[in-house]
Parts: sequence; structure tokens; C-alpha cells
Amino acid sequence: MRLISCVASYSPPVVDGAVSCGHADGRATRMIDHRSPGARGRRPQAVSFVASLVLAEAVALLVLAGLGLLGMIALELRGPTLIVERVLADAPARSLSGIAAGGALAGLFLAIAGVGLLRMHAWAWSLAIVAHGAALVDALAGYVVGRPQYELMAVGSLIVLVLNQREVRQAFLPEYGGG
Repeated sequence: MRLISCVASYSPPVVDGAVSCGHADGRATRMIDHRSPGARGRRPQAVSFVASLVLAEAVALLVLAGLGLLGMIALELRGPTLIVERVLADAPARSLSGIAAGGALAGLFLAIAGVGLLRMHAWAWSLAIVAHGAALVDALAGYVVGRPQYELMAVGSLIVLVLNQREVRQAFLPEYGGG
């Protein structure tokens, strides 16, 4: 937890880690951050871990969406020659394009969230929680209908649990340096 003490003085302070604000009568108040110098402005390791997981998910979704798009293009140009293309030929084109577009959109959102988490933006924390909450709802729906997605449930649960740790939540609060 960050402790700040206020000290009233008549000369503006010039101290690393201190913030000063002037008053009408000429004196200045200095607020000193009592955390260790190495702790100021540092990203918690848990945030770096989660951001790397989110970015890895984003890359995987974007690659899969790109492969789906390439498969649809190959199907249109050459016809169903490969086994994968034969499977694609049996599926309705609208659902395949919707799945590819949905995967690309989800990958884009996760990439934005991952970069935002690395830069310690509070909106990125919210975006990551909402995205993984929706992914967990989808995975639970798949479980109910008999197509469980255990990997998605495990990764989503891990990310939500780590993002909800006290240290991580406090790092994203505006009064603790998050933005």
C-alpha cells in the first residue's frame, strides 16, 4: 500500500518522488511517496504474466481467423481439394465467415487489452475481465450442451483470478498509479 505524507513548507520542493502544489499564501505542500524507489512506477509481475497470456491468446485467435479466411479463399478459387476444404465446403459460407470475423474481432480486442495491460491502463483491466468473462460464459454453455472446452475454461479462469488479486487491482486504481 502506498503511504503519502503531506509536509507544508515555504520553498517549492524539488525531490524525486515528490509532488508539490502551491497555495495562495506562497507556501507549498509536498506529498512524498513512501514506497521504495524501485517500487514506484513498476508493473506487478502478475500483470506482466497475464498480459503475456492475453497477447498469446490474441495471436492464436488472429492466426486461426487468418487460416480460416485463407481456407475460404482457397475453397472459392480451387474448389474442395484438401480434406479441410471438403469440410469447409459442407459448412454454410455465412457461418464460416462469421466465425473467422468473430475470431479476428476477439483477437483484436485481446491484443488491445494485452497492450493496455502492459501499459497499465485501467480500461485494459476492464476489457480483459469482460472478454474473459464472456469467454467463460461461452465455455460453460459448451459444457452444458456436451462440448466442453476445458482449455478455454482453464486459461480464462486463471486470467480472471490473477486479474482479481488485490495487488493487481490496486495497480490499476487511479490513486495507485494506474491510468
